[in-house]
Amino acid sequence: MTNGERVKWWFPALCAIPWLVVVGPYIEACVVRLVLSRWPRPMLDDPKHLTTAPLHLVFQLIFLLSFLVIPLPMFLALWNCRKTRSDWRYSVGIGVLAVGLLAIWLVNHYDPGRVWDWFLD
Repeated sequence: MTNGERVKWWFPALCAIPWLVVVGPYIEACVVRLVLSRWPRPMLDDPKHLTTAPLHLVFQLIFLLSFLVIPLPMFLALWNCRKTRSDWRYSVGIGVLAVGLLAIWLVNHYDPGRVWDWFLD
C-alpha cells in the first residue's frame, strides 16, 4: 500500500470523526434505555455507575480525542491544497467534516431528549 492509498483511506475516516461525536451519546442513551427500561435522566442516572460504563468510557475517549483529531483533516487539506482541489473525493470529505461540525454545534445547542446533559454529567 503506497502513501497515496493510505491517505485516500484515512482522510475520509478522519472527516467522519465529528459524526461519531454526534452519534455516540445517542447510541449510548439507547443502550441505557434498554437496560433501565426508561430514558436516562440527567443528574439521576450517572453513566459511570450503570452496567454500560465500559461503553461510556469508549465514547468519552472518542469525545476527548476528537479535540485533537478534528483539526487534522483541516490541516491536511490546507497542506495539500492542490491535491484537494483537483480530486472531488477530498472535497466531499471536507464537506462531510463541515456538516459534522455544524451538527455538533446544533446538537449542543438544541439537545433533543437532554442526552448531552446526561452524557456530560
